[in-house]
Amino acid sequence: MIKRKARKIRASDYGAPPKPAHGSYFMWTKANRQRVTQEVSKELKAQGKSFSLPAVGKRMAELYRKDVTEEDKAKLRELAQDTLKKYNQAYSAWRQTDNYKRFMDARKEAKEKKKTQKDKQLARDAGLPIRPPSAYFLYLNEQRPKLEPSMKAEYGDEYKPTMLTSICSKNWKKLDEEAKRPFHHQTAELRKVHAIKMKEWRESEICARLQSESTIAKRKIEAAEKLQKEKEKIVKKKEREVKREIYRIKRLEIAKKKRDELRAERLAANPELVTIRRRRQSSSSSTKKKREEKQTETLVVNLELGTVRRKRRSPTISSMRRVRVKKEIKGEPVFTQVKIEPVTDQDPNLDQVPVMNLVML
Repeated sequence: MIKRKARKIRASDYGAPPKPAHGSYFMWTKANRQRVTQEVSKELKAQGKSFSLPAVGKRMAELYRKDVTEEDKAKLRELAQDTLKKYNQAYSAWRQTDNYKRFMDARKEAKEKKKTQKDKQLARDAGLPIRPPSAYFLYLNEQRPKLEPSMKAEYGDEYKPTMLTSICSKNWKKLDEEAKRPFHHQTAELRKVHAIKMKEWRESEICARLQSESTIAKRKIEAAEKLQKEKEKIVKKKEREVKREIYRIKRLEIAKKKRDELRAERLAANPELVTIRRRRQSSSSSTKKKREEKQTETLVVNLELGTVRRKRRSPTISSMRRVRVKKEIKGEPVFTQVKIEPVTDQDPNLDQVPVMNLVML
């Protein structure tokens, strides 16, 4: 019996926007794929060969290298970036809908189903007793070798196993209770045997090992889900903070606009306020300049450590380096003020020529 693979859960089935092509090459191939496939299929048909997708990909790569210029590539890159921005906006909007929740639930169910199927397969490989068939399946297994050869001869290549099952199901429904009784009796006997085997299986060491492994796997899945929920909470919290900040900035802008409007109205009503404000600004700037000019070049000296630190930054001493005061004083550290005077006689033999002298006040 051929087992079909379960269909993959896709976001597009739940209303998600389709993913755009990335980069200039994929944007170009999306626009020219149909034309190139038709050309390649005609050429292969003329040569008597069957159609192949790798030949199409090879042809598109060759045409992209030859025909597409750097300007066209730059335009395609810009187009790809624009489409990606639009996709991100649409995807973020889709995540707020109920379809996204249904998609996540379906994906979670599919993962759990896959995990249970894997566990069952491991248990069967380890020797898990197979559940006995029902009365109908016993009847079907009995009728298959009788009807299958004649049906294959009648239908030929059009024969399908579903044809046999449909006929057997109709015949099973037509049977009375006396005809079905031997099949029901056989299933009851098989179930008794299966119950004894299952009891032995549950008491075995293999079953205990598989159960422990499954519990560990479940715990890991639960831990991963918990971590994912915490991450989602953090993301939501950050989004709320961003929204609050945007709202606060908007409120400040509105308040500032209102203040400016009120100020303009007041100035229009009383034009003398403009001249008063200009006078105040000019006076404040002149006082700042005077303060900078009259600023005394004072330093605070820690005579115990022998270091000099600037008390106030001044443009006249901004380029001065640290000065060492070679003086030892016993007892507690003394802090005093010193005045800086320029040096007249400098010693040329010194490595570091002093720029200024310190005069104790």
